[in-house]
Amino acid sequence: MKKSVFIKSFLMGFLFVFVFNNLLFAAQFKVAVVFDGPSERNVELVNKIKDELSKLVTGYDKIAFPEKYRLNGNWKKTSIELQLNKALAASEINAVISLGPVGSHLLCQKSFVRKPAFAAQLLNADIQKIKDRKQLPENLNYINFDIDIAQHLEKLQEIRKFSRLAVISGSYFEQGIPEIKTFLKEWAKDHRIKIEFISTNNLLNYGASQLRNVDSAYVMPVPELNKDAFKQIVSHLLDKKITSMNMLGQDKVKQGIMTSLAENIDSDKIARRLALNLQRLTFEEIPADFSTAFSHDSRLHINMATARKIKVYPTWEQMIEAVLIDAEPQNLQRELSLKQVIEAAVVRNLQLAAKRQELEADGHGIDRARARLRPQLNLFARENIMDSDRAETIMTPSKYTTQIGADLMQVIYSEQAQANVDIKKYMLAAKKQEERALILDIMKDAALAYLNVLKARTMQTIQRDNLEVTRKNLELARFREQVGTSGPAEIYRWEIQMASARQAVIDASVMRKKAELALNQILNVSQEEGFTTADCDIFAQVFLVDQKGLAPYIDNQYGFKVFRDFLVKDSFAFSPEIQQLKQNLNAQQRARRSAKRRYSNPTVAVQGNFTRNVKEAGIGEPKPPMTGPFSNMFRYPDDNDWFVGINVSIPLHEGGDRKAAIKQTDAVIGQLKNNLDFLMQRLELNTRATLEDARSSFSSIGLSNSRAEYAAKALDLVQSAYQRGAVNILDLIDAQNSSLVAKEASANAMYNFFSDFVRVCRAVGTFDFILNQQSHDVWEEKLKNYYQINAVNALIERKPAAKKPEIGKYKTERTLYEEK
Repeated sequence: MKKSVFIKSFLMGFLFVFVFNNLLFAAQFKVAVVFDGPSERNVELVNKIKDELSKLVTGYDKIAFPEKYRLNGNWKKTSIELQLNKALAASEINAVISLGPVGSHLLCQKSFVRKPAFAAQLLNADIQKIKDRKQLPENLNYINFDIDIAQHLEKLQEIRKFSRLAVISGSYFEQGIPEIKTFLKEWAKDHRIKIEFISTNNLLNYGASQLRNVDSAYVMPVPELNKDAFKQIVSHLLDKKITSMNMLGQDKVKQGIMTSLAENIDSDKIARRLALNLQRLTFEEIPADFSTAFSHDSRLHINMATARKIKVYPTWEQMIEAVLIDAEPQNLQRELSLKQVIEAAVVRNLQLAAKRQELEADGHGIDRARARLRPQLNLFARENIMDSDRAETIMTPSKYTTQIGADLMQVIYSEQAQANVDIKKYMLAAKKQEERALILDIMKDAALAYLNVLKARTMQTIQRDNLEVTRKNLELARFREQVGTSGPAEIYRWEIQMASARQAVIDASVMRKKAELALNQILNVSQEEGFTTADCDIFAQVFLVDQKGLAPYIDNQYGFKVFRDFLVKDSFAFSPEIQQLKQNLNAQQRARRSAKRRYSNPTVAVQGNFTRNVKEAGIGEPKPPMTGPFSNMFRYPDDNDWFVGINVSIPLHEGGDRKAAIKQTDAVIGQLKNNLDFLMQRLELNTRATLEDARSSFSSIGLSNSRAEYAAKALDLVQSAYQRGAVNILDLIDAQNSSLVAKEASANAMYNFFSDFVRVCRAVGTFDFILNQQSHDVWEEKLKNYYQINAVNALIERKPAAKKPEIGKYKTERTLYEEK
């Protein structure tokens, strides 16, 4: 019995619904849409309304938007009004929607509306003198964007105080909504601002001369202009260095207007509101009772490219609050990659330039030492004065004699001179290794400075994102207060969080700037010179090291030990510090050999002299002629004297200097050998320790990324629950902080690994295998061969780990929040 009654009731209910729906939608419900003018977005907006209706209304397909009544006013007030009247008068039309600011204004001016009508884009009901909705025709409803023009102009003055304001609008807008012009005149009068209204037609026809008497501009909606025409207007504003603000939306800011406060109108939200209104019509509700309020986001947008062109820069606080478009200069000539940074640092570094001058000086020292083994020729001229009694003798020159001549000396063999040359060569080779060590240090510092810039920019982005999350949470708190689920204390708490987030953004921007200054200093360029960084896969394109390819050498205990052993051997082979000590050792060993040979290897030299008397005067000039038997026995010498001789010398006793020299060099050699062994120990420790750091940071990359991913998911869940009132503010703050810390940890893990790997390269003593493809290929082949010999089964293939299953949203929310 009960079962039959249930079936009967079910059938009666089903029949009632069926009959009601058929009565309600027996005929199509036709809606006329009036646009201010033709636009590509018209069809898109109508389709969005239809999509929203499909989600709300049963039999939505009976609500039609006939093509015949999709009307536009061609951006003329009279034509828009004509199209509105046509739609309202059409007997086949059941409702009218005006989609345009002028059409919406004109619709709200009507004292009587014969059918349901919706003014969907009213800019500001108060400024446009729209009556209270209770005084409007019952069939009329409007959507009030409530654009606060006074607030816009105040914000524009905060960016740049102005005294002469241009208001730029199309004639259709100015004529269609004259109340806005009246409001602007009154505002300008109250603020003692000279205001000038400039039509877009005049600006396009007569150019920037129309702007000669203004310093700021407020741009009204100009949907009638195509992109080229608007671009021309922007160009005029830029030419005159005029600070500009767009009244409605950030789209025009992206096209070159400097700033805007009102964000783009959410077309999805308008479509949803209109669909709801049409649904309520089917329930025979009165349009005048529908809500007119339309929550509209207000957020400062700034085009930084425009700001740079007109040289009007917002404050730090404004930049933190605003959405920045083209925040990074796009026309910078310098785009830096890690490889370019390292190469430029090596070329331009001042320390390296000084070291190269030192090497050049030492090279000339070798030439000076080698000069002792080469011919030495001296020319001379001298004036001799002899005492009178000696000058009177017949076998001596006269009292005054002028001579010229030359001395020649050629060392044929000298152990000490040759040893000096050899020792200086070894010392120069040691200095060259010192130079290579400096180059490696510069490469390391440049690479770390570049990575610091990348890291600082990433951290700045993370802090900006966190500021946006905090702003969103503040809006959620305000919404909760409006619906009565929380009090003002939560809003104050989020305002505190906003202040902290802003400070974090400032700190991050300071750290980024300091990192950029440090990099420019290393590159020996102007420290304020701007640059961009190359966006690339830093693993594959910068380090030439594939992350997956590197993993088998690091992700297991034995394979990583073999990898450490391999790089330690490379450290011993490439280390400039080891090579420097070896060259110093060679120099001391050469000095010891020289000391031992001192008593067995003589010095052999050839010497020669030529002298000519070119003038004699005084007593003894001229000489008397020889007489008698003396003339047969003696004759006067001629004016030329010369001799050639070979000099062979060897020391016999030097007071113990040779023995002391040998013992001294033995002691120094022993010291250098001990230093070499100690250095090798330190290098091995350094290589192994830096590799351990790299292994740790490498392992942290995946873990940190997973942590950041799950923290972001948890934050989304907690935000959703907070909006519903399922969790308190402390839960959301904790989730947001966890997400922020996780993101920072993820970025730190990545850049810490890069930095650790750079230090590994420095410890090994070469950067070639991460910066030069050919060297990397050789190194990689050498590494594989080493593993084949020393690491049996160390490099085994592994199946990738299975991806962790996604946690279901509803299950998670029940687990976390339902018990509360």
